[in-house]
Amino acid sequence: MTNQTSRKPVDGIRRTVRGRLPKLLRKAISDYVAFAAQTAPDDAKGFAAHQSACKAALAHLDAGAKLLAWAEGPGASTNDADSLARMIQAAEEAVAATDPDGI
Repeated sequence: MTNQTSRKPVDGIRRTVRGRLPKLLRKAISDYVAFAAQTAPDDAKGFAAHQSACKAALAHLDAGAKLLAWAEGPGASTNDADSLARMIQAAEEAVAATDPDGI
């Protein structure tokens, strides 16, 4: 009784996330690429702020990928989620490689 009733709102949330999140993640990736491609400021404070913004964007994308995997549910194909996770990992490594402080 409570199982079926309590699952209905969650199922609706999963459907909404599956329907909306892929488009939002594509936009977030596009925005990240555009921002990260900008020349970082030469001064240390500006450079650190640019790197921090890149890292925050990557964390945001990572959370979105995990949310999408949750929305797809157990047993769903993980090819798209795996591809996104690999892209995020590569971007994180690129940011880390250019971070002079290793933060």
